[in-house]
Amino acid sequence: MAYRVEFGVPVAAAPASMPALTRSAVGELLCAFSTRWEPFPRGGELQLVRSADEGRTWSRPETLWRSPDPRVTINCCVGMATLRDGTVLLPALYSLVPKKAEPPGAEVGGEAGVIGMYELGDLGANRRHLHCLRSGDHGQTWTNIAVGGPPPGGGIMRFGRLLERHNGELLLPAYTYFSMTTESEGSPGFFRSRDKGWTWGPFEPVPVGWTSEMNLLELRDGTWLALIRDLPGPQRRIFGMTCSTDEGRTWAPVWSTGVQGKMPDLWEAEDGRLLLVVGCEGNYKGFEIYRKRERRTFNVLFSSGDGGRTWQRELEMPPLDDHTQAIPADEPAMVPLGDGRYYVVSQLIDRGADRQSHPADWDYYFSLQGNLLAPV
Repeated sequence: MAYRVEFGVPVAAAPASMPALTRSAVGELLCAFSTRWEPFPRGGELQLVRSADEGRTWSRPETLWRSPDPRVTINCCVGMATLRDGTVLLPALYSLVPKKAEPPGAEVGGEAGVIGMYELGDLGANRRHLHCLRSGDHGQTWTNIAVGGPPPGGGIMRFGRLLERHNGELLLPAYTYFSMTTESEGSPGFFRSRDKGWTWGPFEPVPVGWTSEMNLLELRDGTWLALIRDLPGPQRRIFGMTCSTDEGRTWAPVWSTGVQGKMPDLWEAEDGRLLLVVGCEGNYKGFEIYRKRERRTFNVLFSSGDGGRTWQRELEMPPLDDHTQAIPADEPAMVPLGDGRYYVVSQLIDRGADRQSHPADWDYYFSLQGNLLAPV
């Protein structure tokens, strides 16, 4: 099935990044986002916009979570889901990364300067914990539930859409990581809930030799499918896939998709095909979006009719006009609308006419755009 873009609209103005998208049981589109892309520069909050007309217009942002500690960053990214009983769940990451006593003077002023100011390598000094906000009234009010933290001596990041299994269990994807100075290995994996997200069990790894972003699907035949970023080898950001036929106890050898990018969203379509929308497509490092001026988007839709063994490039998410420098660059989130249609929210990066890399205040160059995709 081929697709076309029916329309594109602004969703949220800067600073807005890391979108998470769902359709509520009453038909509203809910889009949560972070006002910080990373836990540096620190601060920011988790906000929400909503649309009652299938993404044609969007409300003003409302704040869902802001820590009283101004050093704390709250991130979401993909993740949000509406359960079969109408409950809306929104996974989020609480982060506090301390600053170094004195940043390296030679690096101040660019991307390296921002990163160099913070103790990212000292995992013991970082505070990162997973939470899952829940709403029983279609996103009007929210309860904040703690999920879990990092392993001893390690770190934890959250990515991937929350999965409601056929038996009602919930799986919340995340991944662990360790300093390069230790012999421990991180892993993608998930937290499991058997009570609709009120409580969560320990982290369960998917031990396939990688540690990065993971998407999980439970197919109609009961097979678990995992898409994981960063196939080991010389090329960065190549996605690999693996599957499990025994509910995650064992996993098949990983195969390469041949698709390059990061922060993807993965769905099984009504006809059984797999749909994958990818951020930063075709790039092994983030700065490439500034160097490849001939490209006007880096958010791309792929499809697979053979269970993810091979992928076809379907459609690019276009910018809102032919002249803007704010282009779809990263972190797309997708949700089905019925009749073969999908709505995609993309993170835009305003790369400017002469910019060669992320500016020091990069969060203020990020905004969100929506595209409705319809079958041709």
